[in-house]
Amino acid sequence: MTMTMPQSLGLDAMATTAGRAVTAASGIEVTVGAIAPVPLDAAFGVAGTVAKQSTVVDGAQTAGLITIVPSSGLVSAEGSLDAAQLADALVQGAIAGVAQAGGPLLQFAGSEPLPPGADVTGEAFGFDLTAGARSITITWVVEATLGSLLGGSIPVDGPPGGPSVAPATLPELSRASAGGAQHDLSILSDVATNVTVEIARGSVRVRDLTTMTPGTVFELDRVAGDPVDILVNGMIVARGDIVVVGNQLGIEIAEIVEPKQ
Repeated sequence: MTMTMPQSLGLDAMATTAGRAVTAASGIEVTVGAIAPVPLDAAFGVAGTVAKQSTVVDGAQTAGLITIVPSSGLVSAEGSLDAAQLADALVQGAIAGVAQAGGPLLQFAGSEPLPPGADVTGEAFGFDLTAGARSITITWVVEATLGSLLGGSIPVDGPPGGPSVAPATLPELSRASAGGAQHDLSILSDVATNVTVEIARGSVRVRDLTTMTPGTVFELDRVAGDPVDILVNGMIVARGDIVVVGNQLGIEIAEIVEPKQ
């Protein structure tokens, strides 16, 4: 069965934050390679430790990330993680990456060994963790139900009569998630975000657009000299004034906008 996950899952962000979680847990500085899809059957051909890590959303347990790592784990002069610890650190970092990418707030619900021959439906992704002269290949298999939760839906291309996959039906997500470990969000401190400055808005009739020529002026909903809005990933976080720094434009922060509760 072939599946395509939406790009909104932010797999690169998941891998990056997972790498930082490994460093935080072991003290080993690691470099995260590019993440890329791998065939599901090839993923389970990797010799290593296979564990199914479940997650919780608003008190409801979901299917999890199945992590395949070499059984030797990751060892260096700075620290070490055995295979099980490495798998757990990776998933807890991935959970932070999901939140950073705009996905649901997940909680780590622990690991369990995956029995040989277990029937798993999902999509596999691989990337390398490099520490010094040593490189370890990591494989994630994101189970279909978790993929549906994260991305909203997963188009499925399978043979007639094969197993069907449907989006998971779960309670509405709230920030007051029940129980579970609290994760150190400092691992997200170096993650880049998109900052947008919005000067003003306005509405225009279609007939006005069709007659638009160079020099046409449209009225906006903001008075000259008013502060402009500063948005991070589409959310207003501050207001400020436009300034010139050298020969480039900049924004001088005038007000921090408190988040809505």
